[in-house]
Amino acid sequence: MRIVIAGGPTREYVDPVRFISNASTGEFAFRIAECAKKKGHTVHLIMGPACLAKIRGIKCVDVETADEMVRAIKKVYKSSDCVVMAAAVCDFKAKRIAGGKIKKQSLWRPVFEKNIDIAACMSKWPGKKIRVGFALESGGLLANARKKMKDKAFDFIVANRISRKKSPFGSGKKNFLLIKSTGVVEKYTGKTKAEMAAVIIDNIERLW
Repeated sequence: MRIVIAGGPTREYVDPVRFISNASTGEFAFRIAECAKKKGHTVHLIMGPACLAKIRGIKCVDVETADEMVRAIKKVYKSSDCVVMAAAVCDFKAKRIAGGKIKKQSLWRPVFEKNIDIAACMSKWPGKKIRVGFALESGGLLANARKKMKDKAFDFIVANRISRKKSPFGSGKKNFLLIKSTGVVEKYTGKTKAEMAAVIIDNIERLW
């Protein structure tokens, strides 16, 4: 199977040196890629900025912005069998990027607009693919994840919660929901991202 995996954060610049982003480390995408490769699948990894070593035998395309990421996905989408959208794409971007570094004494204020929704765009592209999504919520986890899955035509979605006390980012054991388009909800407690990656690949293979 040919699996495209998008991971890591995106950066959206407000001037040549400053940007908005998020705390995603890209680890989940890497663990999924590793698991898929071990099981004999062809993996194409598209990564936002992440301080992780490249995985031998896996082609990786580095991107920064959401626009760069969607272009990279579109290049390989047609020839893929499955797309895993593990990337944490910024929801907003600057309406206008300053041409030079904004001085701290400046009264300039950035104006933001909604960014491209890659998963929503992808759901309208032709061709039958297995699509896997991710949802991170601070409230209404199940309801919001189900809505996202339906709106963006995911076959299943992996969801977890964020709070001041519990961060889903980085390594360590986390709690997850795996929600299927059939209505089935599976709970996973105290799992590492490598362990959860194996669950994700198993479910992809069953759909395949």
